[in-house]
Amino acid sequence: MRDATKPETMLEVTLNYLATGNNYRTLSHLFRVSKSAISIMIPIVCETVYDCLKDFVKVLDTHDAWKKVAKGFEARWNIPFCCGAIDGKHVLIEAPPHTGSEYFNYKGSFSVVLMAIVGHNYCFSYFEEGTKRSNSDGGMFQNNEFSEALEEGLLPDGCFFVGDDAFTLKP
Repeated sequence: MRDATKPETMLEVTLNYLATGNNYRTLSHLFRVSKSAISIMIPIVCETVYDCLKDFVKVLDTHDAWKKVAKGFEARWNIPFCCGAIDGKHVLIEAPPHTGSEYFNYKGSFSVVLMAIVGHNYCFSYFEEGTKRSNSDGGMFQNNEFSEALEEGLLPDGCFFVGDDAFTLKP
């Protein structure tokens, strides 16, 4: 029997996959691990990391909490009234069986969209994962509960997020 894949290697493979979007064949050559093992380990590692870190990701829900983030942005980055940096990322996946074009995106590949907001200290203030279909970053943002909460006055007056042009400017 072969030796089991080391946890360090499993994490390295998963992080490389998430950071680069390399396909399983490339990862197999880079890390000398079979494609079938990679297809099993990546979901397991992602779920384990999520289970370990989910208590450290807090969705801020008060004006005082957002004001604290804004003060951090002003002190560290000299951007007053900024409550976070927002962006999305298409993570390439192999299309799940029997899903047709559900995960097929506008870039011509299969993916899920991850969207996150981070504060001045790189800690997550909000994230949403797993949106499928051909949503862009901005389209995903406009169609979630967090966007609705913002429109209902979640942020203190005058505060904003920084992001690329995928996110539309709104009052």
